[in-house]
Amino acid sequence: RQEQQEIVGVDTQSIVTTRTRSLGGEMVAHRAWKALGLDRILKEAGMSARECALAEATVACRLLEPGSELGTWEWLTRRTALNELLDVNLEKSGKDGLYAIGDVLYSHKAYIERALYEEEHRQYARGPMVYLYDLTNTFLEGEKKRNGLAARGRSKEKRSDCPLIALALVVDQRGFPVYSQIYPGNQSEPITLQAVLTRLEESLPPLLKEEKPMLVMDTGIATEENLRLMEEKGYAYTVIERREQRFLEALRTDLSAQEIWKLYMTIQRVESAFRCLKSELGLRPIYHQKTERTQAHLFISILAYHLLNWIEQQLKEAGDHRRWSTIRKTLSSHQQCTVVFRDEGDKVYHLRVSGKPESLHEDIYKKLGVPMLKNRQLTYVARRL
Repeated sequence: RQEQQEIVGVDTQSIVTTRTRSLGGEMVAHRAWKALGLDRILKEAGMSARECALAEATVACRLLEPGSELGTWEWLTRRTALNELLDVNLEKSGKDGLYAIGDVLYSHKAYIERALYEEEHRQYARGPMVYLYDLTNTFLEGEKKRNGLAARGRSKEKRSDCPLIALALVVDQRGFPVYSQIYPGNQSEPITLQAVLTRLEESLPPLLKEEKPMLVMDTGIATEENLRLMEEKGYAYTVIERREQRFLEALRTDLSAQEIWKLYMTIQRVESAFRCLKSELGLRPIYHQKTERTQAHLFISILAYHLLNWIEQQLKEAGDHRRWSTIRKTLSSHQQCTVVFRDEGDKVYHLRVSGKPESLHEDIYKKLGVPMLKNRQLTYVARRL
């Protein structure tokens, strides 16, 4: 339908812009959120429309501009156009709502992880399943005496001067998180496997009954007891050394050279997930004093990684192998603003417009199926005195 024309005589000397907000990354994050069915998943978990909107804002901020809850609130109220994509306007939301939404999300963690896995499996299930299991740790700022997860241990980031927290992550061959668990920073890695397998079998029975995945882990987890456990449960497995030159020696010998290479590239995904979580998605450092806030902080980063991985998967299928950090930087120049001007009768107007996407923006939007925003809104404000 052709839009109705609005013709107004404009005093060009009066034209200014205001309320400039970032838009490009937000459109992509919103598209990923919708594609993974997160609104539906959160509503099925019992969250209200406002809680769903707050959750999307919190996770999108972790994807686009990771920081503290205070930083998220400042971003949401002063720097982003995400509000104009949401069903609920959050522009006047207080900081407390953003603190609370992390706790709400974490309270539904088991349901959300299972529902996300089922949706991602539906969209991308191809070939045999491979699950990669590993643990990492990250440091917390301060002593964190009220944080029950803070513990001293061997830091994988060479920050043994700080209390640590451990994150166990199961990732599939496409890089999507399947299951996560948070542990104290001094957690022994090998003893976590049995609990993880039990949780996987309890939380994902419809899929695991059809086909058991191959489990891939490093030698730190693959003790003799754990190898027996996997054999008893009927899992095929592969054990690796982290050093590439030892990789071939550690693999099962009945794989072809091509299968070995594919598996090696698959194994990089869990390392990539940890790198993204720490460097791009605000996993570290952690400032929270309370255990439950720490858990919520980590889970928000994991949800942001679901969006990141969906974006990179879609781009890869379109022949675009750029990383999210590059895409995010490219999209940062697509913005939205309000144009303020006067007509010949000194009436003041505000026109809310999206910037016209440049070719490099359009290329990304096309590959990801991002719809263009059509929200030109002309508002008569007042007559200049």
